[in-house]
Amino acid sequence: SCQGSQDPELSRASASLRKMASSSLLGNSCFFVAYPNGTPSDYVRYTFSDLAAAEWPVAMDEMEAKQMQSAGMTPFPNSVVLSPLTRQQLDSKEVVLEPDDVNRTIVVKAYLPKEQTLQFQDQLPLGTATPNAGVEELCQSNMDMGINPF
Repeated sequence: SCQGSQDPELSRASASLRKMASSSLLGNSCFFVAYPNGTPSDYVRYTFSDLAAAEWPVAMDEMEAKQMQSAGMTPFPNSVVLSPLTRQQLDSKEVVLEPDDVNRTIVVKAYLPKEQTLQFQDQLPLGTATPNAGVEELCQSNMDMGINPF
């Protein structure tokens, strides 16, 4: 591979995360219901919660991937591991999320298997949104049933 070229799956993972943190998709997320003044630190915590699991854009097959794309989502590649704060799975392609509350961004660090050096790093701005109609009730009822947002 030519030097400086990004791994396509890691690039897709970062693009998927960028979409998820965007204002347009956050309106359909439980994030601001659970964290009304949500910060990047809250977002990273939320991303790995049971409540957020249902929002993950993971496609089981090609058809599901196409449906997600037509709904404005970027499917997260199944081959990439996502971890909070530090690298956890050295044998995998991995994306690590780090919050930067000062700049209201989420830092994405992408790694190839068995490599300590960064493949690339990305800064994702955390959007702002008011939960869309129906989202708040749904999220609240999920939380009332004991599905954790943290």
